[in-house]
Amino acid sequence: MIDTNIIAMLAINNTDSIIKELDSLSGHVLTSQMTVIELFYNSKAKSIRKIEELLEKITIIPLSKELGDLGLGLTKAYPLKLHAADAIIAATARLYNLSLYTNNRKDFANIAGVHLYRPQFHAFPLKP
Repeated sequence: MIDTNIIAMLAINNTDSIIKELDSLSGHVLTSQMTVIELFYNSKAKSIRKIEELLEKITIIPLSKELGDLGLGLTKAYPLKLHAADAIIAATARLYNLSLYTNNRKDFANIAGVHLYRPQFHAFPLKP
């Protein structure tokens, strides 16, 4: 499952190594609906069309009460560590047993049941 920062990086830079990484996943590219909301929250007009094009190639996992409840549980379990959007993204990865492809590894590190994806092709230096 792809986090917001990976899609945003593609929209800004069209980074070949991320495209190569996504192609290696054989079309099984997913993201959370919360990621979609985050993408449009701070997007500049010129990147909106590119984001829309990228999202056409990605399966979006819809929000649900179950995800909301799990996100709330994670927020309670990790107070001051998880922002609301990250709690929903982590809940989505956890609920569907998906590895999370993110460059913000510290945001999700040590959250029980959330596995971080290790890319084959490094588009940019990974943060710890």
